[in-house]
Amino acid sequence: MEIIKYPKNLEHKNFDDHLTIWNDEVKALLPDVPGDLKVKFNNEWLIPDTGTGGFASSKEKIELSFDENFEDKEAQMKDLRASYFHECYHVVQGFTGQDYDDHMPAIENAILEGAATRFEITYASADPGWSNYPEREKVVEWVNLVKGLPVNYDWQKWKFYNPEMKERWIMYRAGVFVVDQALENSKLDIIDLVKMSAKDILALAELD
Repeated sequence: MEIIKYPKNLEHKNFDDHLTIWNDEVKALLPDVPGDLKVKFNNEWLIPDTGTGGFASSKEKIELSFDENFEDKEAQMKDLRASYFHECYHVVQGFTGQDYDDHMPAIENAILEGAATRFEITYASADPGWSNYPEREKVVEWVNLVKGLPVNYDWQKWKFYNPEMKERWIMYRAGVFVVDQALENSKLDIIDLVKMSAKDILALAELD
């Protein structure tokens, strides 16, 4: 692991120590995380709720966000660890900016995000808002809406905030639900799904 850009005005060693530990933890769970993984800090992906964020930009690099002015530093570092776990899962999935297919159906995108979210919850003790889905009837309705989205759907609206529905993170929350159903039906661990296609995960969920 190599940090190629640090947050400004912060003690570099603090991030070195934390990221080294987190990297060791992730590799014990996901051995296919590259040994030469690069980490860049880039606040383009910042989530104001947590003061952190992330993006798997390629198979060799992830980007993390860190708001230096976020007040609850203990919670922020916990969320940064979860972001690290989430993005490393995407790297092993092969779901990165480098690999992204503009024609990927929205439901497949949602499921791959849902799997990485379930991984960070299970193994990084995270509890992000985008993991908490409503009662079954409503979330199944969301799953069906996401299934029906066209190729050129407004991903920001469906991933982050839908003003017409007044709902946040619909794709993430629907994706976590599908993944949870797949895990429940198959009795597999979320690690077992890391190289499984979104289509196969959806089939395991048995929602049709």
